[in-house]
Amino acid sequence: MADDIGTRSTSIVFLELESGPCFVLASLSSRSDTQVITVDQTSGSLKYSFENQFDCFESEADALEAVQGASQWSVKRIVYAKAILGYAVFGNIGLLLVAIKTRASIATLPTGDCVYTVVESRWLRISLACSQFLTREEEKNLTELLDIPIDELYYFCETRDITRPFPSSASSLDPDSEFVWNMWLSAPFRKIGLPHHCVVLLQGIADSRKFTDAKGKLATMALTARRSRFHPGTRYLARGLNAAYSTGNEVECEQLVWLCGIPFGRALRYSTYVWRRGTVPIWWKAEIKSAISDADIHVSTTEPYKGAVHYYRRLVKRYGPKTPNAETSVQNSSIPIFCINLLQGVIGKPEWSLSWHFQQSVNLINACREIPEAKLCVLNFDWHTKIGLLGDTMTVTALWQLLKGPTSEIGIHIGEIQTLNTQPRRDADAVQNKDLMVRKIETRSHQNGVFRFSCGDSLDRTNSATFFAAIQALGEQCRRLGISLEASRVSENCEYWGLYDLTFEEFKRVTLPRPISLLADLFILAGDIHATLYTGSRAMHSEIIQCLGKNASAHKKSSAARNLVISLQRRFTNIVLDAVRQRQIEMLLGLRRTEHFPSIPMSILNNPPISRQSRNNS
Repeated sequence: MADDIGTRSTSIVFLELESGPCFVLASLSSRSDTQVITVDQTSGSLKYSFENQFDCFESEADALEAVQGASQWSVKRIVYAKAILGYAVFGNIGLLLVAIKTRASIATLPTGDCVYTVVESRWLRISLACSQFLTREEEKNLTELLDIPIDELYYFCETRDITRPFPSSASSLDPDSEFVWNMWLSAPFRKIGLPHHCVVLLQGIADSRKFTDAKGKLATMALTARRSRFHPGTRYLARGLNAAYSTGNEVECEQLVWLCGIPFGRALRYSTYVWRRGTVPIWWKAEIKSAISDADIHVSTTEPYKGAVHYYRRLVKRYGPKTPNAETSVQNSSIPIFCINLLQGVIGKPEWSLSWHFQQSVNLINACREIPEAKLCVLNFDWHTKIGLLGDTMTVTALWQLLKGPTSEIGIHIGEIQTLNTQPRRDADAVQNKDLMVRKIETRSHQNGVFRFSCGDSLDRTNSATFFAAIQALGEQCRRLGISLEASRVSENCEYWGLYDLTFEEFKRVTLPRPISLLADLFILAGDIHATLYTGSRAMHSEIIQCLGKNASAHKKSSAARNLVISLQRRFTNIVLDAVRQRQIEMLLGLRRTEHFPSIPMSILNNPPISRQSRNNS
């Protein structure tokens, strides 16, 4: 008898028989049956025929019995997994990437979907009877690919599109390719007609925390950051714009808040705040000349702003006006794109030239009216200089003063989700035998435009500045949802974005410490993840994020030694390991395949489908 739909978790079983054949048994949470995918022993191609009792069974137990019962050979290897992350063939070697362990890092979105973080992954190596053997250099490259860090750096959702801001109305089969890091690795499953069987893998962080407000209400905050794959690479090899008009270390971030425990049938209100971070969107690079000195910054001398307008148009398209409603009308307004420039602006400083060119590029776009529908603006905030002159708390207060007007202009997204009933899905995103809750989603107000934060690397300063913008957004999100963050009342008639009018100390005094501390934890985790992906080390100078907490002084005292260690670790990684890390990223994405595996024909690297043969003849 088939498993009950919605009551089982996805189960993946990789099976290799002593005689050589390999099979992937997939029992998805969104289906009631089990598919048996065969790996062709010669070409490595995947095969599936949609035939009941041949490679489609009512349960995993039936599928296992059929596979093992059809062969006189015993099982050589069996691996149990939670999700398929990708598959590729390299000559006489097939590689299946699976998630052995996952964590429900956002256990239940307001729509009822679950986001999982990959906790433990594994490459399953499959030997093929192919005459195309790898050279020694190609074997070395393949070994490097198998060593690429994946655990705790990638996440996925099986049932909803999370490559776009929540709540995306797009099909989960039509993700935004900018944020899909296994697009190439998932192609073999699409080719055999099983697109759901390899999850859409995003790089970055998706995590959540629950908190209790001042009135005892339980709420959830979730932080999602999806890293773009359009300009992939390490710190000194992927900066500024590339030929795809994308920037290095480009990340879209989203803060989602909602009340917990809403009874069935009642509308659940939620709020999102979305922003971007990335390196400066012009043509530039940084060059390391010694192990101890700062890297030299070079802005291109030929067409340094080429493609910048295309980059901003992409932002305008993504964050432009949606359908207006009773509460917010944005039909006739421009689309604000506020670029927060955190670079050093003092003449003679290493970043001064880059900062100047950043402003000039935007001035030129505005002067030529190349994006007339946008309000494109650079807001300068020299983070390092202000920290040195004003100290941490006054710098934060100054940042809030700068951001208040633009933040109220951009706004936040407020929506409502009404659960109606249960009925079969009939749309293009439906999967076989799956009944899903029907949820009506209505928007009360839209975010129009976006903040785009930049420093040299889109790392430490950027993470800190975005945190202090996010806690203001958190306060407004909660206020609009009826969640109270006030430890003491600010005013009887608090206006929109009223917390921006407070100084750092006033903010600390009137807000509940627990929610702010939990958000700080999420940002410290996000900073470490994105620093690891870009530099190979944890984030530096994160102690300022904890300055609203009780142990702020202790964190600051211990930070100097920690930051020095991280700085040395980064420089060693940049000089010694960046070339290897760059190759790993390119191989994971399926880029420059003829360079990394020159002896393998593209037809094999692309893993084409072959005509179906009997599984028993595999």
